Amino acid sequence: MHRVRLLAKLYFTQFLALKKSLQNFSLVRKAALYGRIRTSSRFRMPDIFRCKELAQYEFCKKSIADWYKREKKILLVSILCGVVISVLAGLYTRQYSYQAVEAISSQVVRFHVLPNSNSEDDQALKVTVKERVLEQYREILLGASSIYEARTFLNANLAEIEQFAQNIVLNQGFNYPVRVSLASSRFPTKEYGSITLPAGMYESLRIDIGDSVGANWWCVMFPPLCFVDVTRGEIHPDDKESLRDLLSESEFALLDNSIRESDPIVRVRFRIVEWWQESRVDDDGLILVMSDTLED
Repeated sequence: MHRVRLLAKLYFTQFLALKKSLQNFSLVRKAALYGRIRTSSRFRMPDIFRCKELAQYEFCKKSIADWYKREKKILLVSILCGVVISVLAGLYTRQYSYQAVEAISSQVVRFHVLPNSNSEDDQALKVTVKERVLEQYREILLGASSIYEARTFLNANLAEIEQFAQNIVLNQGFNYPVRVSLASSRFPTKEYGSITLPAGMYESLRIDIGDSVGANWWCVMFPPLCFVDVTRGEIHPDDKESLRDLLSESEFALLDNSIRESDPIVRVRFRIVEWWQESRVDDDGLILVMSDTLED
């Protein structure tokens, strides 16, 4: 019996020692984790998130509160700076887009033919009118040395062009009225051989046939980019050079496909111009639909 009591006392003593050791180990673990949180680097969020394991400890909750108070101003300033930079970048790129398209469109006159309807006969009439008008006035526009000369000629001869187009319609057996004007319209991005014009507002010689609700056709009348070699997909080298002479080096680089493909900076600039222009609301409500390819 005495031996049993001695063994029980020994086991109880060992149990108390083990319990004390476990308590000491728990305190050390708490201190170690607390130290890790307190000494963690700024914005090292994974260490802070470990507090979820220790939510039962008040000191961990306090450490999170202290971290937020310490970093709150920096976080708010960072968010504010991000918003300001984003707004300024948006304003700058939008202004750049508008200026680029304005510079390009100021040196270009486009040609726009709107047929009476989408019927097969009306669409065929549209093609006939655009081909005859281009054939009639191409040489005159080729002789224009500047956009001012081209605009002056078109403005002075609107009545003549209208009568010429009206005669074409009548000779084809239709009695649709024809209206010709020189006005600004919104055009989508369009590729002419090795040249791509971005979307935007462009001045155009516009021919309305009848109700003018059919799928329409357009190209560039000055410089004369309407005449694309469809076998090679290229415009005439002289026409390309005339466009280069009208624009600055940076403006022409935006339009030239070969330059844009080889220069990523120019490619990004073109995308910025294209994105801003295509996101603008079309005030005149005109929907442009390319119904056929360039055949000349």
